[in-house]
Amino acid sequence: MIDFLTNPIFIGIISIIALGGTVCSICLGVKAIKKQKPRYLIRSKSIRESEFKNSQIKIKSEGNDIPRITISKLCFLNAGNETIEKKDIADNDPITIRINDDAEILDALIYYSKEANKVEYTLDKESRKNVSLSFDYLSRNDGFILKIFHTGKDSKELSISGTMKRGKQITKQKRVNHLVGSNNTKRKAHFFTLLIIVILLYIIIPVLSLINPTLITNRKPDTNFYISMSLMLTAGLFILVLAIVLLVKYSIPKDLYDHLVDD
Repeated sequence: MIDFLTNPIFIGIISIIALGGTVCSICLGVKAIKKQKPRYLIRSKSIRESEFKNSQIKIKSEGNDIPRITISKLCFLNAGNETIEKKDIADNDPITIRINDDAEILDALIYYSKEANKVEYTLDKESRKNVSLSFDYLSRNDGFILKIFHTGKDSKELSISGTMKRGKQITKQKRVNHLVGSNNTKRKAHFFTLLIIVILLYIIIPVLSLINPTLITNRKPDTNFYISMSLMLTAGLFILVLAIVLLVKYSIPKDLYDHLVDD
C-alpha cells in the first residue's frame, strides 16, 4: 500500500484529476456570483425596391417612396442571475435604440414578451431616430423581442444605449445557439456522444494502461509509454473540463431563440 501511494504515476493521475476538479469548481463558483447582465442581439432582413425592377411594386411609407424596408428583431434579455428592475435604469438615460443619421425608424412593435414584465416602448415620431424601452423587471433569462421597421441597410444601422445605476454595461450577446433551439435533442445527442468517446479514449484507457500496462502492450513499458499515457490523460481531462465550461456557459433561452429565428 505504501509503495502504491508513493508511486509517481499514481500521484500524477491524482494531481491531474484534482486540477480538473479545481478548474470546474472555479467555473461553477464564478457562475454562482450574483450579478446583472443586460444583453441584446439583433437579426435583420431587408427588402429593397431594386428587387422589384420592371414591376409595378413600390415600397412606400405614409405615401412616400423609400429605397428599402428592413425588419430588425432586437432581443433584450437579462443573462445574469440577479433581477434587473425598472429602478435600476437611470431616468435621464433610459434604454434607447438609435438609428444612423442616413436612415429612419418607420415603426416598431413588441413581437414577444411576458405579460408580467410589462414591456413598453416609445417611438420618437418627430425625429424617427430612436425608440425608448421600459419594463417592470427582468429576472434571470427573462427578455423580450422588439420588431423595428426602418430604412437602414442592416443590423449595423442600429445601436442601443442606456445607463444602469449599478454600472453594468449593456453588451451584445455573442453566443446565440448552443444546445438550444428547435434542434435541441439532436445537438445534445451529438455533444454527449462525442464526450463519451473522449472519456473512453483519453481518460479511461490511459488510466487502466497506467495501472496495468499489459492491457494494451505485450512489451515491458518504458518511460515513453508512461509519458504518452500521461499526456493522453491530461488531454482528455482538459477536453472534459472544456466541455463542462461550454455546458455552463450562457446561451439565450429557447423561447427567445425560437421567436428570434422563426422567420
